[in-house]
Amino acid sequence: MDFKNLAENKGKLISYLQDNHYCADYIHWFECEINWILQESAMNEYATYEDIYRDRISRRPYSKSTQDMKKQLSEQSSNLICMENIQTAVVDTVC
Repeated sequence: MDFKNLAENKGKLISYLQDNHYCADYIHWFECEINWILQESAMNEYATYEDIYRDRISRRPYSKSTQDMKKQLSEQSSNLICMENIQTAVVDTVC
């Protein structure tokens, strides 16, 4: 992915948030996340924003309850993918 646009427009985005009275903590968090993306993109080749998201959350410490919820959501997502594959196979077989 090319992050040139993000780097060039980061200031505009932060100014927009400030001008529209977003919470200072939110603006700070947002700016930190943009900086992290730009820094990491220099060392990693991301294909999608989902790749960035997965990399970012894999590095964050989480509480036990959050870890349990993430695991549960991941398992549900895997089950849905399996069900979609089964449905596709059935439809392909029938048709």
